[in-house]
Amino acid sequence: MNSGMQFYDKESEEICSNIISQLIDRFESSESNGYLLIDLALRELWEDDELIIACNDLTTHSILFPYTEFNQQPQLLLVRFENTHLAREFLMKCVKTAIRSANADRYQKNAICGWLTSTLPGDTLATVLAGAMIQSINEVGDILFRYYDPAVIGKLSSILSEWQLTRLFSNINDWWFIDINNKLKEIKGDNSLFIKLEYSLALEAKQFDKLSVIKDISVVLDNYRLDFPHVEINETSFTRSLLDAFNWYIEHFNYNANDFIFFGKDVLRGITAFYLSPVFDPRSEKNDIQFYAELKELIPLETINALGLGVEEDNKRKK
Repeated sequence: MNSGMQFYDKESEEICSNIISQLIDRFESSESNGYLLIDLALRELWEDDELIIACNDLTTHSILFPYTEFNQQPQLLLVRFENTHLAREFLMKCVKTAIRSANADRYQKNAICGWLTSTLPGDTLATVLAGAMIQSINEVGDILFRYYDPAVIGKLSSILSEWQLTRLFSNINDWWFIDINNKLKEIKGDNSLFIKLEYSLALEAKQFDKLSVIKDISVVLDNYRLDFPHVEINETSFTRSLLDAFNWYIEHFNYNANDFIFFGKDVLRGITAFYLSPVFDPRSEKNDIQFYAELKELIPLETINALGLGVEEDNKRKK
């Protein structure tokens, strides 16, 4: 086996075997068609082209974006899962690649988007998936909506309305993805056979602001996972906490990705909404405070510890 497909530890190998078993059982028990979605834009992160080579013997559908300005080359590939030895081998390779990406601190850059079932044939499903990827937002314009990204999809319930989520996954029966805890998560759709004539989710500008910060939130979660590997991350709860904190942050500072990531790590470490304490109001300082990190340096260590942001609290979490 190519060295790029090796695991870092026995625990990862057990996680992988468990996920493979779950997916095979669910595909085989489903009356719908089974598919795998791969993000080719992240192909350069792979250590070899073993996945692409394996695709040559399977039924695939390129996903083409509906607008030519986004369509320089196929960015996603939909692969049909069939109950054959080749398909099972391919599924195993994909799960291993996904787990390897997570173990290499690349949760926010995982080329294996997910596994899904749908009554729709592959070419029709590819059109449906592509249609939802381009969204038009008033005061913003057209955006590429990476809802299929495993670092995004688990956070959508914190941003989209119930109606938007239902509409987004209306032609899907099941969508499985590997979350930040290396667990298989499921999103249920209604498996509708009705093909939408247009794919707008009626996104609002304030939702776009939240979608824009998802990448940085993923980095925050990745850092937290690495600092506290034995603490299971509730991605939905943590994301909501970070989005609430994001609203406070942009009210007080000009957005800076590195500074927000530093702040976000404190949001997950400290007591709930610690930043609402008067000591964290930059307007109370005479100095011109540009960043959260600058403000934090001015706060007494005793207060920092009391808010759960000190080294002692970190050591407790690591135990």
